[in-house]
Amino acid sequence: PAALEAYTVGGKVYGVPISTLSTSTFFYNADVFAKLEISPPQTYEEFQAIASTLSDAGYIPVLHQGKNPWMWPMWYFETAAQTMGDPIAKTESNLRGETKFTDPEDVAALAAIGRFVEDGILDQDSLTVDWDGMRSAFATQQSAIYYGGTWELPWLDENVSDFTYGVFPFPKLAD
Repeated sequence: PAALEAYTVGGKVYGVPISTLSTSTFFYNADVFAKLEISPPQTYEEFQAIASTLSDAGYIPVLHQGKNPWMWPMWYFETAAQTMGDPIAKTESNLRGETKFTDPEDVAALAAIGRFVEDGILDQDSLTVDWDGMRSAFATQQSAIYYGGTWELPWLDENVSDFTYGVFPFPKLAD
């Protein structure tokens, strides 16, 4: 029941969970996107362009609760899914001690996360922001986007009333 609830919004079921795990996504301020005439990105290059537009308009493009170390693996698994052949097997191998997180494919996944900061998408202050800070910046429209999961939906419904929010998946990385 708890897993199904995470996929139910407004009495409608939008997904069928196969476990108690949640889905991760980017939440964005749909009103700001409409005002700036931008659409959710599908590719990394589009995300860069959107981040630039948001920054120029005075918004933090993406703020993350980076002070909480348990949230960084979400970024890692998203980038690893695109930079490795079989990220699940590789991660399991790393955890068994057969391979290392310093292997080239892991380094490539970690470097991809770094590019989000280098390219102005992910705000570098994210390392000092906790969950409440990230949520507050989004709700007060300082940050236009944040990365979270379906567990955020009840909070968003209760606390975001001055604008409409939307979601988009992790974009396709370059190459």
